Order: sequence, then structure tokens, then C-alpha cells
Amino acid sequence: MNTCTKDDDSMKLLYKGSDILKRVSVNQCVVEKHAELESDTLILRFNDVKGSWSQWSPEFGDEIELSEGSMSTGVMYVSSVSPKNGLYTLCARSSPLDFKNNSFKSWEEVKFSQLAKEIAGRHGLRYEEYDVTDWTYPYLAQRGESDSSFLQHKCQLEGYAMIVRDKKLVI
Repeated sequence: MNTCTKDDDSMKLLYKGSDILKRVSVNQCVVEKHAELESDTLILRFNDVKGSWSQWSPEFGDEIELSEGSMSTGVMYVSSVSPKNGLYTLCARSSPLDFKNNSFKSWEEVKFSQLAKEIAGRHGLRYEEYDVTDWTYPYLAQRGESDSSFLQHKCQLEGYAMIVRDKKLVI
């Protein structure tokens, strides 16, 4: 877990591609990076000193990225925004919000890499793999399970770790 400070001129807060750091006053920032099983998270508390936040029309799933020195969250997706007395708490995670939506799909004679690339592509993610044996499955069925859970389960069965970071699905 990393906490950020606004003491450093190298800090950037990109929201929808624009650096908004000078338009908000960051009070607290917590970044949690995980090796597998969970999405990385960002919790950001800030005052909207110039009243800009509502003008940006924030929506769930908007892209946000925080960097400070050599640390970067990579692109993350806004999962909640809570205003209270001029203070906003924004939460974001590294996996797209629809990665947790339940799906139904079946495959025949599908290779592991085809499966992973298809799921990554469904969510606008690039796919990277390292030392993955490209097994062929005679039949697979996803029955009302999220893409995240379904692929994570396949990875665990094969002894792989899966992570989503900076718009990439990495196995």
C-alpha cells in the first residue's frame, strides 16, 4: 500500500486524459497494488476548490491515472464517487467495471491463449502472457460467472497468476 503526498511537482492526476491536479486539492491518496486475485485500487480524497468536478460530468468507468515520481497506478476505472460537504472520495480499480458482469458462453476446441485474448478483448484490454502452456480444452462453459472469476479459476487450475494493470490482462 502506497500513500501519496502533494509535496512533489512530479505528481500528476490524469482524468479522462487531462491533468486535473491543479484544479483539485488532494487530501489523501491510497494506492493498493496486488500480485493476483484482486484488482489494484486507488482511493483519492480531494476538495474541489474551483468547483470543476461537476463540470467534468464524472461517470462510473471513466479513466483516471495517478503518478508520482516513478510510481504510477496505470490507467484505472472510476468505481465510485461520494461527495460530502465539498469533499469528494473517489475509488477506482485497475480492471474495467464490466469485468465483473456475469456472462454465458461456451467454447469447443479452444486454446488457453484464445480464451484469454477473447476475454481481454471483450473489455478493451491488451493481452500479455509469460511462460503459459497453451493447452487446448475440448469444451468449456461459462455459466453465469463473471469473466474475471471464470478466467481466474482457469488460471488457478493451470498454476498461473492473472492480473489486470494499465489496460492489460497479464497471465
